[in-house]
Amino acid sequence: MEYDLAQCEKEGGYLAEVGTAAENQWLFQTFVAATFSEEDCPKYYSCAIWIGGNDLKQEGHFVWSHNNNTIPLTNGLWLTGRPNDFKKEQDCLAITHSSGLWNDLSCSTERPFICEFEF
Repeated sequence: MEYDLAQCEKEGGYLAEVGTAAENQWLFQTFVAATFSEEDCPKYYSCAIWIGGNDLKQEGHFVWSHNNNTIPLTNGLWLTGRPNDFKKEQDCLAITHSSGLWNDLSCSTERPFICEFEF
C-alpha cells in the first residue's frame, strides 16, 4: 500500500478518506463495483480497493493516512467481525466488492486504489 500512497501523492492527492456512508456508497458504485465482475471475485475478500485507512502505528486504532483522524470502528461501514487482524498481518483498509463494506487486509497485497484530490 505504500506504493499506492506514493502514487496518489505524486499526483497531488492522497488515498481516499471516507466521511459518510453516502460517500462510501458512491465510491463503491463508482469505483469498486465498476472495477470487478462476479467472476473476478471467487471469495468476498479477493476483490477490494484500497482507501486511506490503517492501524500501522497502533493495532486496533485505525486512522486516515492523510489527516491522521481516528476511524470509528462502530460507524456501520465495517464487515461483521472486522477489523480482525487475521494472522496478525491485516493493517490496511479496503472497500470490498461483495458488499461495499470495509475489511482490514494485508498491506502488502497489490490492489487497485482510490486517490482523493482537493480542488
